[in-house]
Amino acid sequence: MPDTYYAPPAKVRDPVERIESADRFFKATGAVIRHGGNQAYYSPVMDYIQMPPFEAFRDAAGYAAVLSHEATHNAVIRIMPHLFENPRPAR
Repeated sequence: MPDTYYAPPAKVRDPVERIESADRFFKATGAVIRHGGNQAYYSPVMDYIQMPPFEAFRDAAGYAAVLSHEATHNAVIRIMPHLFENPRPAR
């Protein structure tokens, strides 16, 4: 078949660029993200996300995946504050 029959290969985004996009996304959420310790969690009482140091993760994608999970907990309070007795105002 002629070359015109085949679709050109899709451009693969540079993984570093993709992670930079994730970093911009997390910054734009306005969530307080702290680093240190060896556990990742969201504190609804203090309204912050705690993350282990970046170096504790196998790679940048693993860090972004865990931060995404914790950011989801943070978003629940902002999206559905009626589920909590003492909702915090959105920033």
